[in-house]
Amino acid sequence: MIPPRGQDTIQMIDTPPFNMSQSSGLSFSRESKSDNRIIGLKRFFLLLLIIVVCGFVLWQIYEVLIEEENYLGVVKYSPSEFGKFNKYAVSTDAAPCAKIGKDLLAKGGHAVDAAIGTLICMGVVLPNSLGLGGGCLMTIYDNTTKMGTVIDGRETAPDYATENMFAGDPLSSSRGPLSVGVPGELAAYWEAHQRFGRLSWSELFDASIEMAENGFQTVEHLSFALRDLSHSKYITPPLAKLLTNNATGEYYSEGEIMYQRELAQTLRRIRDKGVSEFYDGPTGQMFIDDLRKQGGKMTIENLRSYKADVKKAAEFRLNDDLRVLTQPVPGSGVVLGIILRIMQELGYYKNLKPKSDFASASLYYHHLTEAFKFAYAQRAALEDDPDDPTRLNLLLNKISSDEFIKDIVSKITDDKTHPSAYYGGLEYFQEDHGTAHTSVIDNEGNSVAITTSVNLYFGSGLVSPSTGIIYNDVMDDFVSPNLTNKFQLPPTKYNHIRPGKRPLSSMAPSVFIDGHGNPKLIIGASGGSKITTAIAMVALRNLFFNENIKTAIDSSRIHHQFLPDKIMFEANFPPEILSSLAHRGHNLKVITGRSSVVMAVACDYKNSSKVITANSDYRKGGTVAGT
Repeated sequence: MIPPRGQDTIQMIDTPPFNMSQSSGLSFSRESKSDNRIIGLKRFFLLLLIIVVCGFVLWQIYEVLIEEENYLGVVKYSPSEFGKFNKYAVSTDAAPCAKIGKDLLAKGGHAVDAAIGTLICMGVVLPNSLGLGGGCLMTIYDNTTKMGTVIDGRETAPDYATENMFAGDPLSSSRGPLSVGVPGELAAYWEAHQRFGRLSWSELFDASIEMAENGFQTVEHLSFALRDLSHSKYITPPLAKLLTNNATGEYYSEGEIMYQRELAQTLRRIRDKGVSEFYDGPTGQMFIDDLRKQGGKMTIENLRSYKADVKKAAEFRLNDDLRVLTQPVPGSGVVLGIILRIMQELGYYKNLKPKSDFASASLYYHHLTEAFKFAYAQRAALEDDPDDPTRLNLLLNKISSDEFIKDIVSKITDDKTHPSAYYGGLEYFQEDHGTAHTSVIDNEGNSVAITTSVNLYFGSGLVSPSTGIIYNDVMDDFVSPNLTNKFQLPPTKYNHIRPGKRPLSSMAPSVFIDGHGNPKLIIGASGGSKITTAIAMVALRNLFFNENIKTAIDSSRIHHQFLPDKIMFEANFPPEILSSLAHRGHNLKVITGRSSVVMAVACDYKNSSKVITANSDYRKGGTVAGT
């Protein structure tokens, strides 16, 4: 456990006393003695000032890293920045890009301007996770109208796609030319900018073009991904060439200067000519031609027919003081809403007992796991059914009702968990991957949470040599009929492949709003199927248990997605809590490799002033920026 404050010690460095005999002034006149006393007093007060300043700085660090003893879990003392601002802020998982977002806000840009500019940069420095060849989900809160809007830029299945297209070769859904869906990233940027942007379209591109053309330092997460694929057979020669440092003949390592010159030219054309340059212009044709040369079937008509989907945000009211605006289908905001409403119904809002009492903490994690299981059991059915257009609306109305939540809570037992059949349908959903996220709030309180992805690292393993754009592998997010998973469970029929369809996603970018209509928490995550549970855990710690946003993000996490029936836990999760969960019948498995990664901006309102705090998860090496 974290040591109580009274047991902490701070080791001070001894400083040798000033030796008068070593000074150059050796006169001992009365006047010299007086001067020496003045000098001595000045030195004393200077030393005192230094001690006070250093003590203040150490106390601030202490306040962030060593909070009260906390039974909810050990806080890993991470080096991530705990940003404190009063005007605007950006949190992103690509450190070089936070400043671009901040600079756009400083120019008077809307939160949407800053988010798009940040993401364009992220597509340059993190091509393993996102880019113009992928897709995204946006949640936007307008603090003037108090309305939430979502923009769905998720990739779609091309017009030649069929639900059995991968039956003979399931691996081709995740790598290679047939795994590529129609990208929606750029269309979503354009739609958001047309509706909310203040700065010119071109201003959002300039800094990223310069970075791609003149070079940038390879960040840790890209280096991590490159090490991960060092033995991969799925990376094609054109992509390998892009990712190889000519000076060493090896994939780029952290700190080495990387270039994306073809992508810089593509960004310049899109900056100057707008979104039609990609969806119905020369750049789009090059993108299609390069894919077809590598075995793809997509046509320019697929790009021309793509439209970003603009909808009202899904809203879940937790209590009179708190509601969440989040993603409807195909995102997983509904799953997030179910988890949070269950925990609200169980009485955890502003209930601090789990922080100070072991029995309460162990029961909390059992309840949270049960909430995860009930919520994820619903996920497989959360998709449009073309054969029954009313089915999804009826289901959403049902699971949004108080009666539905109360019924779930009545089934949660404090002393044990239950077999999978107890929680709902036994169909599996395809596990998604990858992703990156940014959260932004501007000076007026307008807020944006955007999660974006090319799915697996480096998507399909293909790049367009003419444009520098990496192709997604979103077709792997669908399921194929008659293919059971390793647990011999059938796939959900609601996520089968159909032309023009968007697959289900774990992405759930969200904005929490207080009772006065002010944004309280702008949050999202990367990490595939662990995204939704990570957002829920951080939101609960920040909004229910009053922890600052850095502590909430730093803290160790668990994950359960209904199937497989196992709690996944980070290696530093409290063993005493794990033992209590095992005693209740839960199966446990440690998470190997990188877990979920959360980016968030939190706001408090005191005496008509706004206090903004921001953090980017240490697990990926991002950062925050603001004023």
